[in-house]
Amino acid sequence: TQQNKYREAIEEINKPELVDFCSQNSILEAEREYFLGMISKNYESDKLLSPLVYFEKAYDLIKDESVTELTWKVLYEISQLYVERGNYTKAKRFVVYARELIYFIAEKLESPQLRAAYLKYTERLETLKKLESFYPG
Repeated sequence: TQQNKYREAIEEINKPELVDFCSQNSILEAEREYFLGMISKNYESDKLLSPLVYFEKAYDLIKDESVTELTWKVLYEISQLYVERGNYTKAKRFVVYARELIYFIAEKLESPQLRAAYLKYTERLETLKKLESFYPG
């Protein structure tokens, strides 16, 4: 079942070897926190904190690093949680930044075909639509 998969994911992501390996690199540690946030968002467990705790920790780990796909994904998740809580003031900063990062990454692609494909990729396209629905740009 889906519940068993989440339980298994929690066990795997908390294995000491993985925790130790990820702690040696801020990007890997941020990825781990992001995945914990995604699990926590979709599965309730006394072994998990609030999803926002994980996403904010992931953001803290990568905010001073080079921009990656993970950066906008984390920002999007934070913005979505703030919108769900009705905290639109806090959400707006993350909405705007996530949207800007997606376009920033796209602009770095020199080929117009690649740029178009990047922006039309389902995950990014859906994210941009949702961000637009939170705060029209």
